[in-house]
Amino acid sequence: MESYASGLPYEAVADVSVSPYVDNPGYAMPPDTKPYFFSGRGAYRMPSVSSTDLALTVTARVFESVELFVQPQILNLFNQHGVLAVDTTVDTLQPFNPFTQKPVRGVNYELGDSFGTPAAYQPPRTFRFSVGLRF
Repeated sequence: MESYASGLPYEAVADVSVSPYVDNPGYAMPPDTKPYFFSGRGAYRMPSVSSTDLALTVTARVFESVELFVQPQILNLFNQHGVLAVDTTVDTLQPFNPFTQKPVRGVNYELGDSFGTPAAYQPPRTFRFSVGLRF
């Protein structure tokens, strides 16, 4: 089986304080923080990932109604090395009004030291073997 996943988009986003800038409407409590996108939504993209899996099933009748099966499997046959997740840490610094001010990188926020670096990889080539009886 061949599988292919196009690179997933990600962005620089962090929760910022909105409570000082939102009046209490009187019937509900305003939120303390809300997510703020410091980049465009989906501004960054992880690389595409592909994998080829191979399986073979061999069966043999042992008794009249009993069948022995053997199934070897190789997952990620060509040992592709894809990135499944990246670090998306964004540190907030000085507060700003998200409704009227544009945040400045280095003043109001900073991307984490490892922002965009791989955090999870595609599993390596894996061998599995199943044996059983069907009746």
